[in-house]
Amino acid sequence: MRNTQVLKKLEDLYFEVRREPLVTTSGIETSKFAIIRNDSNKVIGVVGKDYQLIENKQLIETVIPKLKSLGDFRYNKIITVNDGAKSFVELVFPNRTVEIKDSHDNLDHIQPTLTLSNSYDMTKKLGFVAGVFRLVCSNGAFIGVKAFSYIKIHVNIDLREVIKSGTDVLNLLVSRVFPFYQKMAMQKISKNRIHSLKENLGEGILRKMSILNEDGECILKADGDYYDATEWSVYNSATRYLTHEHKGSYLSQLAFNQKLTHVFGLDTIQ
Repeated sequence: MRNTQVLKKLEDLYFEVRREPLVTTSGIETSKFAIIRNDSNKVIGVVGKDYQLIENKQLIETVIPKLKSLGDFRYNKIITVNDGAKSFVELVFPNRTVEIKDSHDNLDHIQPTLTLSNSYDMTKKLGFVAGVFRLVCSNGAFIGVKAFSYIKIHVNIDLREVIKSGTDVLNLLVSRVFPFYQKMAMQKISKNRIHSLKENLGEGILRKMSILNEDGECILKADGDYYDATEWSVYNSATRYLTHEHKGSYLSQLAFNQKLTHVFGLDTIQ
């Protein structure tokens, strides 16, 4: 994916950076600072004077070991965008696997995830986003980005608070979002929901997601009805596409996931 790099190990995120004041060509010092990679001398961010620099290595080595209290986890994805300007570490917690059963007694298995994000360009805040790993095929599908999150700008950050937020976000996901998914699995997709998907995502990508045909009709539609199509099955068709077939950047994948959570009402969960 353009501007996106999938890394093999955490240590690949441990590049050092420095902060230098930005100066005009006439020598006037501005209120902005450049964040520069030491290994390549590339500018990967421009920040203000109040920006609190927390390097990936410091964040990961402080926060992730503390998450072991939540149970065993594995690394699913380690991603950087724009030469390391943004980074994402996705953790999956298999010890919290939950079964989702639909109206035909078909079982789905999902596991909670926490994605730790950081950025050096102020476009992505620091903290956790909760999601779900779906056990389909061998690598699953990522569901529900932004269902719950704890994100802070790089000002007055307390890493102890970030650690505590990981527990809070994961518990909210299991206690609130998973039951919501179960309701989706039992609820037939409505015409209004299909209409909302068209409005928010566009018919073109819905066809790619195998939700709509070329005539703009739900592919699971027959005799004027959406047979066997539940909120869950249509939602999963969309997330499967985003995980396995989407050709855009990781950031565009996250953006589409956010639209999906909005369409299906996940962003209204309290």
